[in-house]
Amino acid sequence: MKVIIVLIGVCVAIFQAQARTSESISVDTPDVILDNIVDGKVCSRQVGVADGGFKNVEDQDGLLPEDNESLNAFHGCIFKRKGIIDNHGIIDVGNLRIYLSNLFTLDQAISPSQRRLVESSIEDCRNTTGKDYNQKSVKLINCVMKKLYGLVKE
Repeated sequence: MKVIIVLIGVCVAIFQAQARTSESISVDTPDVILDNIVDGKVCSRQVGVADGGFKNVEDQDGLLPEDNESLNAFHGCIFKRKGIIDNHGIIDVGNLRIYLSNLFTLDQAISPSQRRLVESSIEDCRNTTGKDYNQKSVKLINCVMKKLYGLVKE
């Protein structure tokens, strides 16, 4: 239970870091966060989002609005850059597994319980749908967050 609560905090912070591209970094910053910051900066420029990204768009459970075209395009760009989703909205489960594993562990060795959480999240979220790959990317993020919050509430 304690691990899940920590993971939710980490995921919320990292998903927010994708949108807030001016995060401070240090030599100790995990690669997954550095990659998210770089992807966030590139996608901000590509989508035309002001530097600093989207502020306070998530709700109290860390969920993102799924009808915000700019936000959808931003996260679609990020997930496309990571190879998690393609132009046709097809989710690459292998790349999603790598990303979630790195995200949940901040690039450390993955524990058996974290691996089960990654696999459970993938199983629950791999068939997420959306009108395009952009919206599907945001819905995928929300699905993972809902999964984590659901585990905390159990």
